Amino acid sequence: MTYEWLYFDHFNLLIFNFAEPTDFLLVAAREPVLLVFTVVSVLVLVKFIERHSRRLGRVGNYQKMYRWLQSKPWGGMFERLCYLVLVVGYFVSLTSVYASYRAERVHKGLGNKVRVELMSDAAAKPGPVSGKVYLLLGNTSKYLLVYDAVEKATEILSANNVVRIITQP
Repeated sequence: MTYEWLYFDHFNLLIFNFAEPTDFLLVAAREPVLLVFTVVSVLVLVKFIERHSRRLGRVGNYQKMYRWLQSKPWGGMFERLCYLVLVVGYFVSLTSVYASYRAERVHKGLGNKVRVELMSDAAAKPGPVSGKVYLLLGNTSKYLLVYDAVEKATEILSANNVVRIITQP
């Protein structure tokens, strides 16, 4: 969800207005690099905890500060909160850089090009009306989210009005 929010924000689109909770379930499959970011964030936390443990036994001032912190009633909670902030901050930072990179590519006209054919009327007999080429941003269960590189505009198309999507080279 964090990636989707950061990515679509580059296109002035609040994804939460168009997506259902189930639409976020496959984000990790569509963007496997996010799983790598999660693993890296956890590994950073593990290394931080290992370093913390080693320093407790060797550095006098560090040990004194830690004992003082643990003597406070909120000390344990503060330590866990620091770990959480570290992992979440690291993950969000990596995800933000990746979302910016992906959005920048789309703004330059690079990405997954698709030709979208729409019906003229949802009640009419299905048939192509237009065949405009877009850059595919993503989709939800109800909408197709595309970017018009020529007009530099984000468009949200109802999935019910899409007759066909053809990938372009």
